[in-house]
Amino acid sequence: MPMLAFEFGALERLWHDLLALPWWRFAALTMGLKLALAILALCVALTALAAASHVLARLFARPSSESEPASGEARPRKGWGLKAAVLLILAILPMGLTAAGAVYLVMGKANWRRDALALFVGSLSFALPLGWLASPWFPYPEWARSEYVVLLPALGFSMLQLWALVKVLREYWGEPDERVPLFPPIVWWAQALLLGLSSYGVLARG
Repeated sequence: MPMLAFEFGALERLWHDLLALPWWRFAALTMGLKLALAILALCVALTALAAASHVLARLFARPSSESEPASGEARPRKGWGLKAAVLLILAILPMGLTAAGAVYLVMGKANWRRDALALFVGSLSFALPLGWLASPWFPYPEWARSEYVVLLPALGFSMLQLWALVKVLREYWGEPDERVPLFPPIVWWAQALLLGLSSYGVLARG
């Protein structure tokens, strides 16, 4: 019981510390930075959801003789609602669906995870200018406050992140469970790390 009380006390202090953080700073960001962080958080959350559902499907899978569809029988579609949501977000972004289709055709479907990681690395070419614009040592603060200046790299970053998400979800929901590795892809860990560092930068800046 003393140990349990200690754990509850530690959780309560952690909760109060989290509430005391300056979360209002996210609301004060420009629209471009809000878009980039929101899309990055969406990618992390949806990939985590897909990975969790995949792990549960593997843990509670039926025997292979029961899980394989009969000859000529279509496989059940997985995660259709979330895939539709991702396509809707791509449709809202300028040239989102067109560019995503081009990426799909150029990269093909042989290496879903490698392609997703390549897209993430490409998105860093937009993330670095965004980080510089948001930093306190950027020499032109009026540019950093300009919605148009920030929105251009934010759109490029967001689209590349969504294309990487489409690649990851296509593997999770388009391939049989037994062909998908158990652990989340490297790109998810990289996205989660980038989200954590970005959030820390927003909360810790003076």
